[in-house]
Amino acid sequence: MALRFPLFTPPIAPTNPHNRHRLLPSQIPHKTTKNFNISCTANTNNDNRASDADLAADLASDVSKMKAQMVQRKEAMEKSREALFGELCGYLGMREEEMRGRWRKMGEEEKLSWANNFVSNSEWGEAFRPLSSKSVKELVEEHLASQRSSSISISSSSSSSSDPSFSSVFGISGLKRLLGFLENNK
Repeated sequence: MALRFPLFTPPIAPTNPHNRHRLLPSQIPHKTTKNFNISCTANTNNDNRASDADLAADLASDVSKMKAQMVQRKEAMEKSREALFGELCGYLGMREEEMRGRWRKMGEEEKLSWANNFVSNSEWGEAFRPLSSKSVKELVEEHLASQRSSSISISSSSSSSSDPSFSSVFGISGLKRLLGFLENNK
């Protein structure tokens, strides 16, 4: 004995008998959307037409606004990472230099454990509720990577001041030693 189920289930009839005429999908009113007509041809009314120079100026101003907003967002994220790292150091009772060294030597699980303790036991975890231990770990690593890249660029710029002709081409002081240029200059 087999059970049979209809493949298509009929719509459930409304309990109100006055609404029975709305069972058919063709009778359900659809939301109307506004259609915007955009003409690709030139207008006959010259007052509404913008010249190429006006369009270029508008585009340039929009691009400059977007670039300024992007710079502001980048600076805000950098300040946020720096503040988070400072708070993490304060929570753990370490100086920033000590924390940098220990963080680089730690494994992934230990980093997540420290971040989880920070999120669950500090004011930051309570004040910024969607803050997760994984995001704290990623933000700290981004902060340390940005500091490392800025310290590398500072050290390469200080080494480039000693021999600007060579460093402007290569930018790496260790390459001088590798190629023997420092020994030849003595």
